[in-house]
Amino acid sequence: MTKRIVFSLICLLWMNSSSAQEFLLGVKAGFQGYTMAFGDNELRDRFSRSFKGGYTAGVVINFPLPSDFGLAAEFNYSKKGRKINFNSDEWTNNGNYTFYELPVLLRKFFEIEGLPYTAKWFVNVGPHISYWAGGKGRIDTNGPGLDYKIQFTDSAGSEIQTMYMVDVNRYLFGMDFGIGFMAYILKNQRFFVEARFTYGHTYLGQSDSANLYILGFEDDLRNTYRTLNLSFGYAVHLDVRDAKKGKSTTKRRKMR
Repeated sequence: MTKRIVFSLICLLWMNSSSAQEFLLGVKAGFQGYTMAFGDNELRDRFSRSFKGGYTAGVVINFPLPSDFGLAAEFNYSKKGRKINFNSDEWTNNGNYTFYELPVLLRKFFEIEGLPYTAKWFVNVGPHISYWAGGKGRIDTNGPGLDYKIQFTDSAGSEIQTMYMVDVNRYLFGMDFGIGFMAYILKNQRFFVEARFTYGHTYLGQSDSANLYILGFEDDLRNTYRTLNLSFGYAVHLDVRDAKKGKSTTKRRKMR
């Protein structure tokens, strides 16, 4: 279901961008807090989860649609991970991962009246695609801890400081739900702030995907992300028609 929504919105974005005359182009950055949702009750009995924080930064482009709608796409660099407790909560697996993310959002704007400047608030919804690029982590026990690096592979190895991620899902799908505020600073400049919740649909892996060559270690990647993000951004309104008008004027002057 999510993949069909992704495909439909990306097609709509491509068709709109090929014919669009105006759009918003900007940058954004923010903080995010997240936790994991386990796949079944048995996992909740074996593991306990902890809340963890990270950050995200990237670029955003928004194309206007009729009736105060917009179609936005982002390309973000994101730092997330997992903090899982096991062995009667005496051991902790604290992972820090890197993701590249592509949210595609259908956005609805609403005018805000009574302010000394032009402003709008908006809501948006759409699919969220993440690519798991890499990471590292640390195992803390009731004894000495162990730092490890992540290696994506199709079979586990025996290097002690390597977490072998076997046949994991490096492409993760979810849905974004957000609400935000956009202020029109100058004629073509915008400042915006947004709160967004990402509901992950794809497991990171399977029951035997995470392998660390250390006695007593256990993990299960049948869990998905639940992420709350607060971001701030700056964008510029660009109109291709203005550029074309400038070129036409220059040509007429040269002809004279």
